[in-house]
Parts: sequence; structure tokens; C-alpha cells
Amino acid sequence: MAKVVCVLAGLLFFSFVASTVAVEVSEAAAKIPVRLRVAESGEWALYSMTGGAEQRQTITQVREKDGDRLFTVLFELVINGETVQSREEEWSLRNAIRDQEELPADTRIVGIESGQEKFGGRELSTVTVDMMMFDDTIHTVFSETIPVTGVLRVEVNGGEILNLVDFGGSIAAP
Repeated sequence: MAKVVCVLAGLLFFSFVASTVAVEVSEAAAKIPVRLRVAESGEWALYSMTGGAEQRQTITQVREKDGDRLFTVLFELVINGETVQSREEEWSLRNAIRDQEELPADTRIVGIESGQEKFGGRELSTVTVDMMMFDDTIHTVFSETIPVTGVLRVEVNGGEILNLVDFGGSIAAP
């Protein structure tokens, strides 16, 4: 389970460093929203996590360089209302798109489906991706409406590990 969470975090937050192999997921990858295409500085998303912690993701800077969009993203881990850890990461739109087209060798997409979900009184267009990673089933729901990673919810083996609580910034929060 720890391997799954570590690898999943890399996929979701585009900092995956383990060796990858190109697999035929281009069609599936094209359906997964890449919110970073239109992201702006100040956008944020707040998630509840397994064990009662929360994670806040905030885009603190957006800039263009060599034909690519670059982002500085601040991650804050909050426990009992107190920020206990924070780190900034540099992201690239080019790399985010590439990472969707390359999966770890022990990972395969087993289903992808478009749909609608309600969040905060708002109807969101969603894309649900089901993957097998090692012996685990990962169910991730994305929406282009949600800032930063576009993730609405992540479940591993039927248990929720990450769930959107709120979002805001340049887009109107629900």
C-alpha cells in the first residue's frame, strides 16, 4: 500500500521520478483534464486526507519560458488546523502532459469514463480513471474546474485517501 501511495502521489503531482515506460495510453491521456493549461497564480485546492489531515495546494507563480508554462506550487500539510509541513515544487505544463502519456511499468489504465458530479451545489464535468498499480486498484476523478491538479477524489482499493473539500482563486469557488 505504501508503494501505491508514493507512486500515486508522483503521478498526481507531476513529480514522479521512478523509471517509466511509454505505454499506449495516448487516447486515455487525451481525455484526462490538464487544469494547468489555464491555471493562474492564486488558485488553490483544499483536500481532506486519510487520518484526518488536510492538504492545501496553491499556485503561487505562473510564467512562460521557452514555449512552456512553468508553475510554482505550494503544498501545505495541515493537521488540527496547524500547518505542519510545507514545500514548493516547480512544475512544467510540458512535463505534466508527458507524464500522463507515460505510466510506471507496473501500472495500466483499466477504465476511463466521462461523467458529471455535483460538488458544492455545482455540476462538474468529470473524467474518471481506473488504474491497476501492482495489486491495487486506483480510482481517480478529475475535473477541469478544479484548480492545480484537477483532482476531485482518489480511492485506493475502495478506500478514499484524498477528497476535495474546497477550492478558489481566479475561478469562483462553489
